[in-house]
Amino acid sequence: MMIQKILILFIFIGTHSAYALEINQRIANSGSSQKQKITTKAIRYKKSFHTYSNIPDIDLVDEDGKTINLLSFINSNQPVFLDFIFTSCPTFCPILSATFSKVQALMPDERPQPKFISISIDPEKDTSKQLKAYANKFHAGPDWIFLTGKYEDIITVQQSFSAYGGDKMNHKALVFIHINKHSNWLRLEGFSSAKDLISEYTSLIAKGHRSDAPL
Repeated sequence: MMIQKILILFIFIGTHSAYALEINQRIANSGSSQKQKITTKAIRYKKSFHTYSNIPDIDLVDEDGKTINLLSFINSNQPVFLDFIFTSCPTFCPILSATFSKVQALMPDERPQPKFISISIDPEKDTSKQLKAYANKFHAGPDWIFLTGKYEDIITVQQSFSAYGGDKMNHKALVFIHINKHSNWLRLEGFSSAKDLISEYTSLIAKGHRSDAPL
């Protein structure tokens, strides 16, 4: 527990005290067992554009036990928000999931409505049943899907997004957004609020983000 507290305090050193308060609230709302409150200022996210052209054409399983082809699901005409989580995560994941939940609630009706993909990086423990309970905890809507699968396939997916850290305890707080199958992915590393994500998404939509955008 002491190590976790030190880790949490280290993660959130930064320049935005108001955002630290928001993260505290999101941890509380998520039902996380993590009791350490964030009293320092939160690191903001950094962003970059990437092609991620090696996303594997593999089948994963969603929270309802249905087989989902990842590449086909991503390459539809609907914009995508994607992250990597695991249900027993005591730090990043409840924050990321609470943020996705809030984005769902705050997304303006006039914007193209995106779908959300959360992929478990602990597939050996995160069964469809476990993911279903996790999805319910964060009030996931019909456009938010949770995926698990074979361990080696999950590693391949993480590697295709340059998100593989070696094991689940070394993962980063990452959110990926793209508008359509022809666009680059926007990679956000660090902690972004729901308003941040909607702002970034709105900007991409407004620019009609092209596949030849700067990398």
